[in-house]
Amino acid sequence: MAHRHSLELDPFGGRGIQIGGIKMLEKRWFQSKTLWTNLFTVVAGGLTFLMSPDAKLDAQQVGVLGTILGVVNILLRLVTSQGISK
Repeated sequence: MAHRHSLELDPFGGRGIQIGGIKMLEKRWFQSKTLWTNLFTVVAGGLTFLMSPDAKLDAQQVGVLGTILGVVNILLRLVTSQGISK
């Protein structure tokens, strides 16, 4: 028995594929909250380094920041139901 596949676009330009009766939408990369959270973290870290290269974080501060970022990423992943496309 052959399955029918169809490609559809959502209103925001994401792509979706329908396999059998299941429709799986992908969102565009700029709609990803996880991506924006990580990009913000990289920019904030880079700006902090560039603005105050003499400032030092101790191991406990680095551990707390890493833990917070990990928890935020886990929570975002748990509420994510779509993949991203280019």
